[in-house]
Formats: sequence, C-alpha cells, structure tokens
Amino acid sequence: MFRYFDGTYRQNPPARVEHNGLIRKFADLTREQWNELGYNEAVPIDREPFTSYETRWSKSEDLLFREVVVSATVDDAAMLDAARKAKQQEICSRADAFILAVEGKYGLMERQTWEQQYAEAVAYRADPESCVPLLDVIAVHRGMDVATLAEHIVDNRAAWVLLAGAVVGQRLAYQDALDAASTVAEVEAVEICYLESA
Repeated sequence: MFRYFDGTYRQNPPARVEHNGLIRKFADLTREQWNELGYNEAVPIDREPFTSYETRWSKSEDLLFREVVVSATVDDAAMLDAARKAKQQEICSRADAFILAVEGKYGLMERQTWEQQYAEAVAYRADPESCVPLLDVIAVHRGMDVATLAEHIVDNRAAWVLLAGAVVGQRLAYQDALDAASTVAEVEAVEICYLESA
C-alpha cells in the first residue's frame, strides 16, 4: 500500500513519476526520493473480523507510514451470530456425512429397494403366502430361503432405525448445547462427534 502526495492511500504506487524534470519509473527511485515527491510505503494494521477501528497514520524515521490503532470496538453480537451459524452448519453437515458414510456401504440400486424389501418382508412374516417378487429374486441369487431373508431385512431395518435415531438424538443434543451457548467460547466448546450409539 502507498500513501500518495495528496494524502490518499492506494494499493499500488504509480508506474511513473516526474523526478528532477525527468519521467522515471517509480520502482527505480529510492525510498528517500519517493518521500521527496510525497509518496511513501504505507503499512496498514491487521484487522480482526467483527472489529471496527479508529486509526491514524504516522510517518516513522524509516519514511514508512504506519497505521496506528487509536481505539477498537468488537461487535460481540455479530461475532456470536457468525460463530453460531458456523457451528450450526457443522452440526448438520457432520450428521449428514455420518449417515452418508454408513449408507455408502451399500449400492445406490440396493438402497432404492430398501422400502420395498421391508414392505415385502413384513408382508411375508404376516403371511408366508404373500406375493414377494423382490424377496424371491434376492433369496434365489443369495442362496437363502425367503423366510431367513425376511428376518434379516426386518433386523437390518430395526438396526437402521436405531442408528438413525441415535444420530438424530445426538444432533438435537448438540443443537440444545448450541442454543444454550451465550458466548463465542461456549459455542466453540460444543464438540461434535457422531457415534453409532448415543
């Protein structure tokens, strides 16, 4: 950043300037020559997010203009709001990622048949004479009788319901902890780790 002769601050210096009656490349001049022409490198402060600053510029002996903080005000409400939004996103995305990782153990086509498999398994358990075309084909290719397959499907569905319930319950517990947090530190202290059993 550079301070120009007119007191403005700009990201880059001019490409060329007039010096001693000649047009010269700015980069070919020394810092002292820049200063003679009213140009100086300027070093801004590092600004923190959610903070407003009152500053002043001061030229030091090395001919650099440095921005100096006169006062700083932190917007605690905005900082807390941003922390809450980030944690909310983390809670949801990690729950989704956990479930997707478990689902990823099965192919898409197989997952698309889960509801029909379960409906046929329940129907078969209630009445072994039920029409269960999907289970019939799966059982033949798996080398298993339909009754055993139906039991596996019902058991797997029960396990899936327990897993999904655990993840939903954990997500809601993290949400409760987030809702109870009243400071950024409390929000950041909400640790998220989805486990298969709550």
